[in-house]
Amino acid sequence: MMKQDCANRVSVFAYLLAIVCFISFFCPAVYAQPRQHVIQKGDTLSGICEKYYGDPTLWPELMKLNPSITNPTLLRVGDVITLFGKERVRDVASLERKPAPKSPKTEHVLKGIDLADSLDLDSLGYFSLVEVAPLGRIEAFAATRLVVSNGDEVFVHFRSRQGVKIGEPLAIAKISEPIRHPITNKPFGYVVSVRGSLTVKEYVQDGLYLAQVGKTFAEVEIDDVVIPRQPVGACILPRPTDPKLYGNIVAVEENRLTIGRHTIVYLDGGFKDGIHQGSVFDVVRLHRKPVLDFKRYPMEDISKEVVTALGKETYLEDFMRELTEGKKIYESSVGKLIVIESRPDTAVGVVLVGKEELARGAFVKGMPWVEPPDFIASLSTCIVK
Repeated sequence: MMKQDCANRVSVFAYLLAIVCFISFFCPAVYAQPRQHVIQKGDTLSGICEKYYGDPTLWPELMKLNPSITNPTLLRVGDVITLFGKERVRDVASLERKPAPKSPKTEHVLKGIDLADSLDLDSLGYFSLVEVAPLGRIEAFAATRLVVSNGDEVFVHFRSRQGVKIGEPLAIAKISEPIRHPITNKPFGYVVSVRGSLTVKEYVQDGLYLAQVGKTFAEVEIDDVVIPRQPVGACILPRPTDPKLYGNIVAVEENRLTIGRHTIVYLDGGFKDGIHQGSVFDVVRLHRKPVLDFKRYPMEDISKEVVTALGKETYLEDFMRELTEGKKIYESSVGKLIVIESRPDTAVGVVLVGKEELARGAFVKGMPWVEPPDFIASLSTCIVK
């Protein structure tokens, strides 16, 4: 009898132990979870879920249960949040974890400024430090006329038949006389002005080809030269420039006397000097005094400075020497320009802002920035390819 009673007790104990194990396995500790939690310093929803449920990824469900929470990582100390009940925890624990959808890859789009509305870049010339050797020259017009235009035919004499391709588009240009540098007054280079375009049609004889004139930008004359076309895109990505970089406007498109907005200018530095397409420059006027102010400076000093300025070459040369020596020079911004094309030793730019009348010989200075300045942000934009 005692043996049977003992056996019964063992059976009951085993039964109760099995129930405890079952509960421990399928309902771990969550049945005993509190209903609320007081936010402590450093708490986050994912940390709270890790503490109570052993799964930090349950925080979105906890956030839904507490709509007053707007940021799962910024919780106010002392606030009381509601925790899941028994049934809710079991439901959440049984949810399938679906992988988060991958966000589509977005390409980084570079935005430049669109010069197509203000300039015809097919007519863009350049500045050369050495005399340009053209492919050929216009010998004659096919028809008796003084001026040719789109669709007219001309005879072009090429220096060599090598490299001449039927159907190839080329540029018609005029090369200037030697240009003197406005600082040193020494011969510096040549302006190559593009006058139009032409396409080679057929070979005639003795290096002579028949060609058809395309778009013209200025009057095309006999003896104008033919050079390779070098197209430049109208969408330019602006870039900041080293403020220690100085240059000079050595020539102006069509030899204009004054420079205004959208005027093409030529600089005496290129990519070997750190000037690249898109480089933005301040056009500056240089002074040895902060401002020429009659109220602050004697008339005698100002008159002396004006008289010195009359000898332009000496005046500019002195300024350049003082700049290179690191002496204090005062600057006032009178315009902005952006580089359209850069060559090893020269560059072509266009004036974007002109605060006052400018002229050949004006100084340019590198313009740094973190965010593009307002005058760039206000221009038409385009997608840089």
